Amino acid sequence: MRLGPYEGLRRIAILRMKQLTGETLAEQLGREWALARREILQQGEPQILIPIPLFWRRRWVRGYNQSAALAEGIGSVLGLPVRSDIVRRVRSTSAQRLRSRTERRENVRDAFRVVRPQAVHGLRVLLIDDVLTTGSTADAVAGVLRRAGAAQVRLAVLAHR
Repeated sequence: MRLGPYEGLRRIAILRMKQLTGETLAEQLGREWALARREILQQGEPQILIPIPLFWRRRWVRGYNQSAALAEGIGSVLGLPVRSDIVRRVRSTSAQRLRSRTERRENVRDAFRVVRPQAVHGLRVLLIDDVLTTGSTADAVAGVLRRAGAAQVRLAVLAHR
């Protein structure tokens, strides 16, 4: 499920939330998103929210994971737990924005690992991310979650290109 296109004020907000001081903005956007689209986000009756993880170095440079902050905002409205400790990005990947669809898929292959499979076994997961372009990153994360035993994996993104 997508909130809307990556343009206008939504694009400006996403770019600002990716800055060092954007964590509060990302959490507020998550809350507003959940208030505006509660019924859509609750479709499939998710039991847990999992943000798309950043590689540790990118998270360190940025100061936080914008997808995790969005998830915290959503979770606070929907009353769902946010688990950033279940999926890990195990290798650094280069920026996706300048790559073709095939290159994006290859770039994220084997980049994610479920480190706590028992925490998702049999659960309905809602993945949270900020921007969707081709879906390669989300597909890679959803794949490792399904292989770890998640009963269902759905995706919610703030914007799409």
